[in-house]
Amino acid sequence: MGKLLKIIFSIMAAAILLLIIVAALLPSIVDPNDYKSEIETAVKEYTGRLFTISGDLEFSVFPWLGLTTGKLSLSNPDSFEEAPFAEIEEARIKVKVLPLLSKKIEVSSILLERLSLNLVKNQEGIGNWGNLAGSKDAAGKVGGTFLAALTVGDLVLEDAEIIWDDRKTGRRIEFKDIHLNADRFVLDEPFTINLSFSLRGNQPKFNEKVLLTTDVLIDQKLERIELRHTEVETSIKGNGLPGGMPAANLTADIVYNRKLNRMDSDLRINSGNLMIKAELTGTNLNAKPLVKGPVEVGEFNAKQWMQELQLDSPSLQDSTSFEQVALRFDLTATTGAAVFEGIELTVDESAATGAVNIKDFDRPMIRFELDVDEMNVDRYLPPTESAEIRSQQDKPLMPAIGTPST
Repeated sequence: MGKLLKIIFSIMAAAILLLIIVAALLPSIVDPNDYKSEIETAVKEYTGRLFTISGDLEFSVFPWLGLTTGKLSLSNPDSFEEAPFAEIEEARIKVKVLPLLSKKIEVSSILLERLSLNLVKNQEGIGNWGNLAGSKDAAGKVGGTFLAALTVGDLVLEDAEIIWDDRKTGRRIEFKDIHLNADRFVLDEPFTINLSFSLRGNQPKFNEKVLLTTDVLIDQKLERIELRHTEVETSIKGNGLPGGMPAANLTADIVYNRKLNRMDSDLRINSGNLMIKAELTGTNLNAKPLVKGPVEVGEFNAKQWMQELQLDSPSLQDSTSFEQVALRFDLTATTGAAVFEGIELTVDESAATGAVNIKDFDRPMIRFELDVDEMNVDRYLPPTESAEIRSQQDKPLMPAIGTPST
């Protein structure tokens, strides 16, 4: 998912850069619509894709360089289907004139309406976003210089959608009804992002709604990104969850260091009577990711949790079973395996310690090493027969000797 987000952010940054460049060039043009073909040709030379401007271009000059477009479309590579790689129904951008004289770019607002982005991996595992623009090193240098001089008052994304379609694995994820608002973006200063979207996937099948707000800080060298005071509200429905997941709230502080290829996170999740805390560190993220850190599940009522999921809880002899459950462990995980060490599990009056090792997620091999101090097994067995059934079983099949039969 982290790689997917990186791709999405890179594409959006490139699109915004392209709009700003076009807006800066338009004042020298009498009627920008007379130059649509030249603009489309320039974009094709830069991206290697067919760029189409369907609607009219409108612009203003002072005090803002204002650009409004109709429908914009960027094609897929020749080896992919004819469906567009990206479309924007309408875009509006305003750039202040005077700061351009001192090589600064002050953008009042950027509005993208009904953005549609289709990210596809073919059967060979090749993505349709590759080779959009030059070498990575050159793009990085240009992007860093551009962002260092950029200030954006408001960035607004309305009714957007992003599709991730992996033809090799058959996995498809759809981000729908995306609404984003970011206020005053400038490097080395915190800015706030408000985001909402719905999410749908097929492996496994699920539907999710997400509301997110966070304070973002990006340094001048684009090497460190901080997400502070992050709050996420989400609800999930899917296979095996008749009533869906109870609404969950996530709070987090996340720091990503591109130079060290490392991410540190402090996470808190609350859902119903369940609370999870985790302090996780991810390293070697671009090659073979490794995640380590302690995870703690506070004491909760597992039976109540199942009821909130509208799942049938087992009928046991002791009706108070599983009302007190708590768990703590140290996690070490890669993309294909996980180790849970230092496990401290409490279930009612019983406690267990040890470790669990899971190898090969595709063909899981699970090894348990758990020590249980004591357990009353009877309380977790199905209920005994009712008194009525027991009384029937106690009756003699034949009348007692010497007893007259009626």
